[in-house]
Amino acid sequence: MKCFKYMRDDEKREKSYQEFVAYNGAYPVDKDLDWEDISSIRRRILPVFDKYRHYPKVIVACHGIFVQSLCGGYHPENGEIVEFEY
Repeated sequence: MKCFKYMRDDEKREKSYQEFVAYNGAYPVDKDLDWEDISSIRRRILPVFDKYRHYPKVIVACHGIFVQSLCGGYHPENGEIVEFEY
């Protein structure tokens, strides 16, 4: 399992996100980059959502990258509400 460093530096954070976008969220095998790929994010999120499937609706507040991993790459604006059927 790859560990990811918490980044405090805005420039580094922006660079990592731009790499993420450039590679369409798929972590390249031949590079050592410091971000989590979209399929790994999705694998972490969906089991958590499973715990709430018995509810008719659930509201989740999260980072845009979570939404992006669940909604086919769509990255929401800050504060945007996005519906996701699971």
